[in-house]
Amino acid sequence: SGDFEIEPPNKHVTLIISCVGYKTEKVSVDSDRFISIGLNPINYLLHEVSVYSKQKKSYETNSLQLQNEQVKNFAGMTKDALRAVQLMPGVSTNNEASAKINVRGGTYDENLVLINGVEVYNPFHLKEAPMASVGIFNIDMVKTIDFSPGGFGAEYGNTMSSLLKIDYDVGSKDAYKGKADISMMDLSLLYSGPITQKSSFNFGIRKSYLDYLLRVANVASGIYVGYYDVQAQIDYEFNSANKLKANFIYSADKATEDPLNDFSASNSYQKISGKNTLVTANRNRNHPANADYSNTLFSIISENTIKSSISSKTIFSIYREIENTFTAQNDSTRYSYKDFSNYWSIYSHAATINENLLIKTFSLKEIYLFQLSPYITLKSGFTYKNIFYDYSNLRQGVDQMTGNTEKYPAVTTKIYPPDPQYNDSTIINTSTYALEGFVQQTYQFSDNIIFEFGFRADYLDIDKQLKFSPRANILYKTPFGFNIHAAWGVYYQPPTFKQLRSSIPSKDNTNFQNSIHYIVGFDKDFGEIFSSKLEFYYKQYADLIPVSRNGDGIFSYGKKLNNASGFAEGFDLQLNAYFDHFFIWCSYGFLISKEKLDGLNQNYYPRFTDQR
Repeated sequence: SGDFEIEPPNKHVTLIISCVGYKTEKVSVDSDRFISIGLNPINYLLHEVSVYSKQKKSYETNSLQLQNEQVKNFAGMTKDALRAVQLMPGVSTNNEASAKINVRGGTYDENLVLINGVEVYNPFHLKEAPMASVGIFNIDMVKTIDFSPGGFGAEYGNTMSSLLKIDYDVGSKDAYKGKADISMMDLSLLYSGPITQKSSFNFGIRKSYLDYLLRVANVASGIYVGYYDVQAQIDYEFNSANKLKANFIYSADKATEDPLNDFSASNSYQKISGKNTLVTANRNRNHPANADYSNTLFSIISENTIKSSISSKTIFSIYREIENTFTAQNDSTRYSYKDFSNYWSIYSHAATINENLLIKTFSLKEIYLFQLSPYITLKSGFTYKNIFYDYSNLRQGVDQMTGNTEKYPAVTTKIYPPDPQYNDSTIINTSTYALEGFVQQTYQFSDNIIFEFGFRADYLDIDKQLKFSPRANILYKTPFGFNIHAAWGVYYQPPTFKQLRSSIPSKDNTNFQNSIHYIVGFDKDFGEIFSSKLEFYYKQYADLIPVSRNGDGIFSYGKKLNNASGFAEGFDLQLNAYFDHFFIWCSYGFLISKEKLDGLNQNYYPRFTDQR
């Protein structure tokens, strides 16, 4: 349980306390007494973790550490854990209705999201409304939210920008507990308690009531938008050295728009045969739509202490994502002419969009941690993933004008050629696999200096590419009372299903995108109340896939070529003040983010994430 009784040879000794994965501490003892020693995880000392569950300040990191209730306060009336992340340094969002984030000039699809160590591709509700979103995480079940805007170690790949780790809490082993909560958009229930003396469960369910509010308020008649999710966790502790955890998450969304006819009329003047005449336009709109989305995640995590200096973690997971949408646009406008009763014309627009997606992922991850000495830690691991994509995107549209106004009384018909970008048909149906491995070593040279160097390799069979990523971090506690930390690393991100050009594995397929992080920061505590941090960064992009954002927020990747480069640079300032009954949080970020197409001798243009 962490209690030790030691009989030293004399009353003046120095204890060295080390534990695998933690910073080693030295404590001088000059008398018989009881002492309590807290060890800080090495990862949190070196990485920019911004949100933490336990109220405990660490002088080395100066990172913001929030209790669950404080995370809820940051989340506001939405009760969405991701809203708290939007307030972190380096994070920007230009849409209050969305939980999606842009980090240090990167787009929202450049962020890695892990739930209990398992990657989740699109963890949002309200996918049918690209400009709005809610995270699928049940905030009452969340134990920690660890966020890093960049510079994290070699253990984590598949991202060019940030790392977001969300871990769920262990259910109560003492008594059964229940809780009901209401937010601005949904109702939630939480129930937890013991199963046996060694096991416990945590169960939560949420259901939105947004569609009922829209109906009562008589807003958006004929539109139904709803979501729900079910989440559960079971923990079993064989003994203090061997623990097992099982997680299950199911989230679902459904949206429909009834095919209601919408009539409208308007008047204007038009010159016909040299005479201005009143033109009446009678418009008929019919826009049926329906969408079904779901995310299913099942994982088993085994944590084992093999011996005092070696521990391991095994993560087995199955992930399934379904997105099926259909929308139609049928617009018809009939024009009548007051002074020319025999004249008529009809303009019609017809379009359909069918988008269907199925993602299935099987993953096995193994991680080992070795305490080679009290001051040297080695971490290594490998991952195997099997990924299946079945994606089709069929867009069809045509515009037509029929009438006799041009060649009276003859009826003429004009068919306007469709926009090639709008009439796009993409089919990805393939199964591929990915291999990942890393080695990461941490040296604690003294109580003031910690250095970490890591190396990872990533292989994706769909594009036959093998990438290597070296990374380094250093932390130095100066004699002047402030800390200096620096990080450098190469980060690769494999193409998503929407970025693939072909289902056939080939080196000619879409390649990895790449960024290199350069980070240096300073932080200082002013007593127990005030703390501050200033961090400068430069992110260099290569092999980018140019992306355009439509008016509704949907990303379009054009020809899906890795033919762009760019950069992001700026600084983040963070100030915190801790008092007995409240705390003050303040952050400011300055950001420049630009890119350009390679080989065209053009100047850099701002990315849409550029927010000065």
